[in-house]
Amino acid sequence: MDAHALVVLLGPAAGMQIEVEDELLIGRLASGPGLLGRDAELSRRHALVRRSGSQLTIVDLGSTNGTRVNGRPISQPTELYPGDRVELGASLLEVCGMPQAEPGARPLAAGQNVPPFSARVADRRDASVKRPISQIILAAVAVAAVATAAIAFATGGSDRPTGGAPFDGTVYIETNVDKPDQNSILALRYQSGSFRPLQITEYPTGGSGSHDLSDRGVLDADGEVITNPADTLLFAVNQGSDSIAVFHIAGDGSLTPVSGSPFPSGGTAPASLALSGSILIVANKALDGVRDLTHVQPDYATFRVASDGSLTPTGSTILQPRGSAPIQVDVAPGGRLVFASEESGLLLVLRLTSSGQLIQAPGSPYLLPNSLFAPHRRPHPVWPAGLSFNPDAHILYSGVPNYGTIVAYDYDSSGRLTLDGEERDPNAFLPCWSVVSADGRNLYFANAATDNISVWDIAADPRHPHLLQTVALPGGGNPWNLRLDPTGRFLYILTPREVAALVPAGQGQLLHSLRIGRNGTLRELPSSPVTLPVTRNTNPFGLAIVPRR
Repeated sequence: MDAHALVVLLGPAAGMQIEVEDELLIGRLASGPGLLGRDAELSRRHALVRRSGSQLTIVDLGSTNGTRVNGRPISQPTELYPGDRVELGASLLEVCGMPQAEPGARPLAAGQNVPPFSARVADRRDASVKRPISQIILAAVAVAAVATAAIAFATGGSDRPTGGAPFDGTVYIETNVDKPDQNSILALRYQSGSFRPLQITEYPTGGSGSHDLSDRGVLDADGEVITNPADTLLFAVNQGSDSIAVFHIAGDGSLTPVSGSPFPSGGTAPASLALSGSILIVANKALDGVRDLTHVQPDYATFRVASDGSLTPTGSTILQPRGSAPIQVDVAPGGRLVFASEESGLLLVLRLTSSGQLIQAPGSPYLLPNSLFAPHRRPHPVWPAGLSFNPDAHILYSGVPNYGTIVAYDYDSSGRLTLDGEERDPNAFLPCWSVVSADGRNLYFANAATDNISVWDIAADPRHPHLLQTVALPGGGNPWNLRLDPTGRFLYILTPREVAALVPAGQGQLLHSLRIGRNGTLRELPSSPVTLPVTRNTNPFGLAIVPRR
């Protein structure tokens, strides 16, 4: 497959590859492949795809139902890049990537552009055989219309991405594949907030992930992928194989597994990680959507991180009741208070000693107070999620997803909590995950059910956030992990297909880039979103950002 080809993922012609020689008319009046298997939902002259050199451009021809690229309706000629998805009629198409010419192959013609999508790889089946490939092919499909991805693999850090477009840093996402030894980290380079031209390298974690499209809570987590403050180590959960993968991060963003990785997680089905100095805290959820873990207790375990990145258990473990399902563990500024949320409804506050021991703080655990709800109207179940901290005050922010509310807590040096305020975005539901800007002026919440982001002003009154903006995200998906880039100018948001009832097959699995304005409001970049090369029923999660060194 090359960059002049489209693959039909869904629709009457699912599985068909279409080569674009010069122009391709798509519609009911077209002939040959432009009929898309006689897709009855197409207009007579629906859209036109043009090829110029190695560049494809699509234009909608005034169709009745419109044409969408990466979930966004188009009204003018739009350039297509490898991995872009085009929706028209009842069909979903994807642009192929183009393999790099092998040594001795015919050189590119004069004026022909190098395909804007590169990575170097090593054959995963035999680490001794390394084959350079300059393309991650994002569209190879079975007749059953299940997209698969031929991904570039890198092992041991010995085959690092080289050349290609300049970049400012790297974003890391976990594919979360639940098959044995198939989980991995995707590394995507960005420049000025954009992931175009798309450059991705994949690094095996040595374990397996989790799976859940039925919203059973398996995937409810944040902090699945984190880095140390120096951005020299990356930690990732293997939820389905009870281990933590640890990588060295090179200056160019490439990853090399730490000797001995992956390491046992100290429990079952790790879901969330946090770091305080040289102590790693792991929340083991005891839920992965694959195994029957109903009789296993979740726990919180700690590890000492050695200078070489290896993990050694501290011996501190806090067991929780079966079914409590930890969601997130995070460390407050100062590094001595650890907060954890659970789907049982509890909010734990733990004190962390210098030796890595976890001790319940006074008053912990906490339930969301009845005063938060109307008299006799406390919903069940109800739980806290999306923990984040104000950098300038002892304030903890949390969402209450199924109540559609965000709350602010005061906490003192001992860890005691006091509920201060609650706010609601009338245009959002399931506020699950959050991040606070480094200057403490804005709070961002990802709303998993409504596919949008709420922007809150917390500068004027940090205990009572003021809603500034609700931003819709194109392309479908459940907004999950979100992170600010190190400059504070861009917000990156992962919108996987985590809940099948909310996201139709073929949507989601996207990474968004939004520019942050002076007052904290957001505007999506024209190049956003980009599609992640994962199979359709995979639930990617976790987001970490490292600037180029």
